[in-house]
Amino acid sequence: MSFFLDRKKNKETAKAQLFYFATSIFDAMVLGFLTLFLNECRVSLAWSSFMSSLSLFLPPFFAALGVFICSHFVSNHAQNLKTMRFLLLSLFGTLLLLGFFGIYFPSGVDREGIVQNPAFYHSFFILITSLCSLFMGLYWSFASLHTCSIADINYAEKTRYGHVCLYGSLASILFAPLAGLIAEGIFQSYRGFLFLFLIASPILLLLFFLTYRFKPFDSSLYHQDQDEKVSYRSLLKNKTYLLYLFLASLWLPLMWASDSLTSSLWTSLEGKDGILNSFNPLSWGIYLAFAAFIEFLFVFFNTKVGFGKRVRFSMSLSFIALTLLCVSLGTLSYFYHEPIESDLPLALGIIFLHSFRGASNGLYLTSNILMLHHIIGPKYRRKAVFLAPFLYQIINSILQLVYPYLIEIRYVSFYLFGAIAVVGLLLSFVLDVELLHKPSLSKGKEEML
Repeated sequence: MSFFLDRKKNKETAKAQLFYFATSIFDAMVLGFLTLFLNECRVSLAWSSFMSSLSLFLPPFFAALGVFICSHFVSNHAQNLKTMRFLLLSLFGTLLLLGFFGIYFPSGVDREGIVQNPAFYHSFFILITSLCSLFMGLYWSFASLHTCSIADINYAEKTRYGHVCLYGSLASILFAPLAGLIAEGIFQSYRGFLFLFLIASPILLLLFFLTYRFKPFDSSLYHQDQDEKVSYRSLLKNKTYLLYLFLASLWLPLMWASDSLTSSLWTSLEGKDGILNSFNPLSWGIYLAFAAFIEFLFVFFNTKVGFGKRVRFSMSLSFIALTLLCVSLGTLSYFYHEPIESDLPLALGIIFLHSFRGASNGLYLTSNILMLHHIIGPKYRRKAVFLAPFLYQIINSILQLVYPYLIEIRYVSFYLFGAIAVVGLLLSFVLDVELLHKPSLSKGKEEML
């Protein structure tokens, strides 16, 4: 027994742990810094508010588009692994293009942020925005299939999602600070992030080869018929699932939007004129790592003995953590919005507040798949895994479109997100969790769909 999982008995879950660990390394080195990278581009390259809005709107919009398209290809475990391989190779090529072109293609802007060559200036913007958007579309398609495959393994071996994602939190603790250190290294400004992305790209090839280690389970394990097709219409007939979906569509954008606003706060507090202060990529990596540490603690406790067995309570606690996070950061944003001399205490305070994000994510991760399984069953769960991220990215793209304007009133935006979190908290109290205690009803509901 290691981390309360017998790996000899649950071989596929043990493989999923390794795969999730490698995926989380990539997340910590790329996904965790992508918004900070775009914020740095906005500042260093003198992007207008409209250009900045567009650069932040298109990536989540393409993510939603990618998830929607990929949802029509979701099938049995073996076919899903094949699709993941195609997506991983495509991601590898896209990230290489983003890194090399981003570093060596002329930006058209001098060191003072003055546009010297409009043609290069606009071409560079189109290049960066297009590749980031393509990357997000491919990545979120892969991530949704990844979640789907883990859920299949959990169901087959009677394990839980927390057994797998526990190791992902450890990866973020270790590699987010390392990623921040690399981003501060050879290249300065936004180019440091691009160099970081290049360093992380071989992990995608590792994931590609690891997909061949899995042993796909037969479809008969999950449902009696051989038909893998599930329509969105059949899913939306389930009223309990609709409430869950609405809660997920509140929770997910709150996580991403609060991160985006926090990264803009971080950038605004960063030292000017080359003066290094506490708000830099390395401390941002520590900021991410601390949240991952708290996430690890909550995943461990929730999977072993805790709130995950009562998913409604787990969801409610998750919204409480988000409310505290948004209100606290809103208050800080009201008082601080320019670089300050004594910045270390403020940086440590923001890092500490980010622990609420880790707690919220840990609570959600360990209850999400459990809720889906008991509400709609294993066959319909495959399709449902795609619907929440699709709605999330649609809402997120709208938020990001107005994001550069939100940062002008950042503290109001944080308070608004806090109010939305309170709405989610209140609605979570009416989520029906009866199926968790009466699994036989789950089969009955699946037959009704």
